[in-house]
Amino acid sequence: MRITGGTLKGRRLLVPKVPNIRPTTDRVRESIFNVLRSRVEGRRVLDLFAGTGALGIEALSRGASEAVFVEKDKKVSEILRKNLTSCNLENRSLVFTIPAEKAISLFIKRSEKFHLIFLDPPYYSSFASSTLASIPPLLSDEGVVIVEHDVKETPIIDELTWDIVDRRLFGRTVVCFLELNSDGGFSS
Repeated sequence: MRITGGTLKGRRLLVPKVPNIRPTTDRVRESIFNVLRSRVEGRRVLDLFAGTGALGIEALSRGASEAVFVEKDKKVSEILRKNLTSCNLENRSLVFTIPAEKAISLFIKRSEKFHLIFLDPPYYSSFASSTLASIPPLLSDEGVVIVEHDVKETPIIDELTWDIVDRRLFGRTVVCFLELNSDGGFSS
């Protein structure tokens, strides 16, 4: 797995040999960042269910100011930290080795805000729906949530809270771009 753009383009990332780890493919990551374009530079990023950290590291490579990673599995979190160290990104990143729901509660208590929130939970779990319901207080004005799920899954996206501003299909992977009730679409 490689970083697809920015200052770290071509850099290889370690992938843990752990069951149920499904890193976002290079092709899908590149497409996600092509959609986001200018919405990354100087922005604060939250990578929930971070795994290898590929999404957050890609954002840092493309100019994000800071990335916060949340990964509950200790072995996977160690690989994530190694990836950050090998990319020399320790000074622009924080890693929390706790469940996503605990991290979200902590960030809400701290009044933390993020411009981009990557949400790539294990497929066929209820995490996408439950996490979407709890993260609105974390999203900054004009922020975007990027949700990745299997084509056979349908996370519950509350239409009173979220606008789906873009949706892409990559084989069996669906990527939805969400904003809090806006007047529609990205302002690029």
